[in-house]
Amino acid sequence: MVRRLRLLVAVQVLTVLATVGGTLALVPAVGLVGVGLASLGAQAGALVLVAVPLARELARMRAQR
Repeated sequence: MVRRLRLLVAVQVLTVLATVGGTLALVPAVGLVGVGLASLGAQAGALVLVAVPLARELARMRAQR
């Protein structure tokens, strides 16, 4: 349980950093749309980081049934 909590906290921290960093980089070039693009990119990255452990846990739960 602790390992999963650490993963979720790490993903949240990385999402915030990617959103803020992407916003700072994109807003001068594309304006307010840059905030949306940065947020979308950060959320997509979070999805990639969480998808594999989630799939493993679901497979483990199905095997126990």
